[in-house]
Amino acid sequence: MSSRHVDPVGALYAEVLGEVAWEQGGETLLCEVGDALSALGEAWATNRTLRAFFLSAMVPQDQKREALARLLEPMPLLFRQFVRLLMRRGRGRIVDRVAFAFEEYMDRKLGRVQVTLTTATPIEDAQKEAWIVDLRAATGKEPVLHTEVKPELVAGAVLQVGDTIADGSARRRLNELKARVRERGKHALQA
Repeated sequence: MSSRHVDPVGALYAEVLGEVAWEQGGETLLCEVGDALSALGEAWATNRTLRAFFLSAMVPQDQKREALARLLEPMPLLFRQFVRLLMRRGRGRIVDRVAFAFEEYMDRKLGRVQVTLTTATPIEDAQKEAWIVDLRAATGKEPVLHTEVKPELVAGAVLQVGDTIADGSARRRLNELKARVRERGKHALQA
């Protein structure tokens, strides 16, 4: 899950794409387009060569169109049309921002909430399912659970639901205890 802010232009394109996908194919097409856009957005954000090729003024437009057609061949038709539209309008630079905004659009449309559970050690599948059941009951939404392992937490967990963070890690409790001991030490020295 990301704490990035949604780009207004990316959000506008994402919402239009989402509404058309929903009208044409309901949840099935919405999810297919979401998967395709997520994959392209990730590739766009991480692959400098891909971005440079499609954004370069030195590469002829017909080469870009051919490469784009090959790249998008297995994707849903609506998605292919949408990406071609973005490129024609010179909006290639915002592909990753559209992808992020589309994920947020899908969450709203499908009643989902992104959740990150960070623990000191990996958790079992049964524990993940228990978290999902509890989060579903607490939020009234369908949790999309992402797990992370950070041994520096020592024990416990940090839970992020949307923009809300609950830190129940042993590391946090140890830091709080250390701060209280320091504060008491300052008061004892001043007395």
